[in-house]
Amino acid sequence: PPGNVTFEGTFFAALIVERVLNMSYEEYTKEKILKPLNIDLTQSGFRLADVKNRDDLVYPGRTVRFVYMIYPSLLHISFFIFPTYPAGLLRMLAHDLSKFLRMLMNNGYPLLHSFSIIEIKKVVDDENICQYNPANTNNSFPPSIQFGLVWNWRIMDDSRRFICQRGTNLDSTHLMMINDKNTIEVIILSNGNRTLENQFSTKVYNTLANIQLMLFDCLESKI
Repeated sequence: PPGNVTFEGTFFAALIVERVLNMSYEEYTKEKILKPLNIDLTQSGFRLADVKNRDDLVYPGRTVRFVYMIYPSLLHISFFIFPTYPAGLLRMLAHDLSKFLRMLMNNGYPLLHSFSIIEIKKVVDDENICQYNPANTNNSFPPSIQFGLVWNWRIMDDSRRFICQRGTNLDSTHLMMINDKNTIEVIILSNGNRTLENQFSTKVYNTLANIQLMLFDCLESKI
């Protein structure tokens, strides 16, 4: 349902790919997604063994490292994976991640048909996304979130809309946004902790969102 992101959905989708195409989802991802986007296969993959140079990996968690430095016998969390078959934690370089967003900005080229991009951007109630109007002085803003296919639209206090995806893991939070004019993408990768539902988690997210908006303000002023 809208507002609920389940990993089980992606796992079942991956199983369908394997059954229909008679190839592993891992191989499908490399051949049909990573290679066409010219993503470095030596620095990406579902398994830690796929990454040639682990020095480029982000260690899991600033807080985890801090605790480990003080109490090394109490807690140690090394690099980890999501073992759920067949989809899991796909790692890649931040630069390569930006290529995926550029594909969305390029109307799906070279991976998806333009109709697929329309479906991704369409909100679940089948309404069209309204374009940002900088002259809008109406104080009755729409809901802050509208849900699409995996991605969602976020509406800011100034009525600007961004299609975005966010995620959180052990001491890591990411935000990816594209403006509704489809001209700028911004990716924020951080070690902010949002795994707990408390005021600190909210502050972390709001700080990252503010940084992202400031980057959009800066970049949009130069276009």
